[in-house]
Amino acid sequence: MCVIRAVLLLVFTVSQVRSNTSPSIRIGTFNIWNVMFNWKERLQYIASVIKEQEIDIIAFQEVRFSTDKSTGLIISQLEEVKKYLQSHKWMVAQPAGPAGKPAHAYWKEWDQEGLGVLSKFPIRHFANINITSERGKDPNSRLALHVQIQVKEEPQQVINVVAVHYSYAKKQQCQNTQHILDYLSSTHLDNIIMLGDFNAYPEFSGPVEAFIFPEATSCEIKLPYVPLFRDVVLEKRGSDPKAPLTFSNMPSPGLVSRPDRILVSPSIKEVNYYIYGHGAPYRNRFYSAIVMNRVESVLRSAVDSFLGKAGYSCLHDCGPHGSCRCGVCVQGGNELNCNIPECEECDRGSFILFIVILFPMLLSLVLLMFFVIRTLVVSANFNQEDLFAILGYRCCLFNAKLFRYRSLPRTLRSVLGRASVLWRLPPLPMVLVSLTVSTILSFLFMMSFLENFKYIYSILPEELFPSDHLMVVAEISLLDY
Repeated sequence: MCVIRAVLLLVFTVSQVRSNTSPSIRIGTFNIWNVMFNWKERLQYIASVIKEQEIDIIAFQEVRFSTDKSTGLIISQLEEVKKYLQSHKWMVAQPAGPAGKPAHAYWKEWDQEGLGVLSKFPIRHFANINITSERGKDPNSRLALHVQIQVKEEPQQVINVVAVHYSYAKKQQCQNTQHILDYLSSTHLDNIIMLGDFNAYPEFSGPVEAFIFPEATSCEIKLPYVPLFRDVVLEKRGSDPKAPLTFSNMPSPGLVSRPDRILVSPSIKEVNYYIYGHGAPYRNRFYSAIVMNRVESVLRSAVDSFLGKAGYSCLHDCGPHGSCRCGVCVQGGNELNCNIPECEECDRGSFILFIVILFPMLLSLVLLMFFVIRTLVVSANFNQEDLFAILGYRCCLFNAKLFRYRSLPRTLRSVLGRASVLWRLPPLPMVLVSLTVSTILSFLFMMSFLENFKYIYSILPEELFPSDHLMVVAEISLLDY
């Protein structure tokens, strides 16, 4: 009888706990890495992770902003991510200030940087919190973004998401924390989730500790009364206090710190946490697309050189391990940098040579394919006239009536007439001729642009990662009191 009572009491207790919590929500934070390497491929990967892992709300740092040339409106990278996420109907993105550009960069896009939030739930209100430090070695403007999100209608439940991106300078991080504490103290918010890139260092955790253990913080700041926060990852590690590192997500220097945090106020229960964004899945899925993107970048730089543009052609600095050449970062240290049109592999002459070789090569390949088909048709005893009709020989420039049309100049009629004879030459000899010409031109193309192919495949190891940060996701629920 006692056992039955104990079981009933346990079931009642569990049901009470469940009734006091709302359905769980997945909320994440991710440093989007601005417009570093292969943004088109990275955004597809980021969107796929959000969709596959069913992340309801996600805050982004290092979001770039640009002015749309056609409308004059400011657009952000998140609008491109949102196109892949139909269920995330609500978005807010705010620039903090100008973004750094490499010296002599001639491009004008993505010239501001800030924060953003995507949500499946309605965003009811948002506010910018200016956390810029007035003095220090970090000159960048900084803001925190307060976003009020309604996660439930009946009864109405609202969470207050505070997305942050702290300064990299330690003293200024303390000032960032002071600004946020003052804001929380003045607004008396509840159901707070503070998350983002705190730029926390293993040897200097004071700015984050001010929210969790205010008495132990090493920052010299005023501590107004605010609810004590809990670090979701630390809470769920249990007996193993060593939390997973999230920066830097690349071979060198490797994972050395945990700047990406999710902190929750007392009214929120942490259920679990997840880490996403490692390099292997991204590399396996997008390697071919990355190579093609590098080909496009080199061609775009060659076109820019031909059009008379000059300067640094990459959208970002290539770091200490790479150099920018023709719009792509290449291995070999940072001493191989060159601005267009000074790069030999994408200067004006290279572009002209590319056009001169490419079009005859493509034409020879088209002719080769045509004469191979003709040879197969003839050997199969098909009617050649039917083949000509299928391939459009009787229309457009190959229509015999066109050459008898009086409005065409006699010279043009003569040239087109002579050219059309090519299509009726014996197919097998023309296969050999086309194959020989195609082979010679292809060899000439490869030898002329050998240096280009070398740089296209000289991919930096860090380019094969979706970001230098990992994505941190927390599964949380609201306590109903």
